[in-house]
Amino acid sequence: MIVSTRDRPLSVGKTVARLRDQVGALPFEIVVVDDGSGSAVTLDGVPGGPVVRVSHIPHQGRSAARNHGSELARGSILLFVDDDISVGSGFVAAHDKAHQRWDRAMAVGAVALSDCSLETPFGRFRRRLEGMGVPETAGIVCRPNFCTAANMSIPREVFADLGGFNPHLHCAEDQDLALRHSGRGDPIAFVPEAVGVHEDLALDIRSYCRNMEWTGRQLVAFCQAAPRWPENEERLRLNGPALPGREAAAATLKKLAKTVLGQPAPLAALFVLTSLVERSLGDGRLLDALYQGLVGIHIQKGFRSALRVGLGKGEGTRSAR
Repeated sequence: MIVSTRDRPLSVGKTVARLRDQVGALPFEIVVVDDGSGSAVTLDGVPGGPVVRVSHIPHQGRSAARNHGSELARGSILLFVDDDISVGSGFVAAHDKAHQRWDRAMAVGAVALSDCSLETPFGRFRRRLEGMGVPETAGIVCRPNFCTAANMSIPREVFADLGGFNPHLHCAEDQDLALRHSGRGDPIAFVPEAVGVHEDLALDIRSYCRNMEWTGRQLVAFCQAAPRWPENEERLRLNGPALPGREAAAATLKKLAKTVLGQPAPLAALFVLTSLVERSLGDGRLLDALYQGLVGIHIQKGFRSALRVGLGKGEGTRSAR
C-alpha cells in the first residue's frame, strides 16, 4: 500500500491509522512517501500491525512520489491511497477480492465525500458533479480513462510494464495511466465496496474554485500528453483562446463571457450573488447554474494561464484543500 503525502501530518496520520485497522485482508505493508514536506513526516509503528515504512524524498510531485513508493513496496499488488482518504476495515480485502476475480485489472474503488460536507448546498452539488460518470454497479467498466489514484490498485508487474505514473503530470495522472492501461487491452474494474471517504477541506465554492483554477493549469500538460483523447480535445475547445470565424459563434461568446466574468469586479459580484442565493433559495437550478459557471470560469482561467507560459508548464505542487 502506497501513500504519498506533503505537508499534511495530521491527515496522513489519520489515513494510515485507518489503513492499519483492516480485517480479512492478506498480509500487507504501508509505504508512506513524504514528498518534501517542510517538517519531515514521522509515524509510529503498532506492535502486531502491518509494517509501516516512511521514505523522505525531495519534492518532486505526487506522480513521482507514488512511483518511488512502488519501487520500495514488496507486494505483488500495489494499492495507492491519498493522504486525505479515510477507509473502513474491509477496504484492503475488497481490493484483494477484485484481483482474485479479474486478472491484470486496474481496480478502482469508490471515493465519497464526508457526511458533514453534504450538509451544505455546495456539498450536495459537488457530490452530484463528482459522481457523474461513476458506474452504478461493480465490474468491468467501458470508460478507458476511469481511474482515481486516490483509491486504486494494480498488479506490480502491470504497473511496471506501463512505466508507472507520468512524473511530468501533476493532475489527471491517473487518467493518463488508465488510458495507457486500457490501450494495452487490460481491464479496469470498479470496486464500490472499497470505499474511501475524501476528507477534503474545499467545502465551499470559493475554496473549490481555487482548486479548479489549479486543476485547469495542470490539465494543459495532460492535454499535451494525450492530445487525441476526445475529452482533451473538448477541453481545448472549451478553454482555449476564442477563435472567431473558426468556431461556432456560441462557443466564442461563451469563452468571452467567461473571460469578462473572470475579471476581479464581476467575479466578486458573482460570488456575492451565489452566496445570497445559497442563503435565500438553497438547492435548485439557479444555484447549480451559478456553481457551474464559477467552476467553469476558474478552470478556463487556469487553463489559459498555463497556455500563456507554455504548454504543460504549470506548477508542480498540489493546491491546498
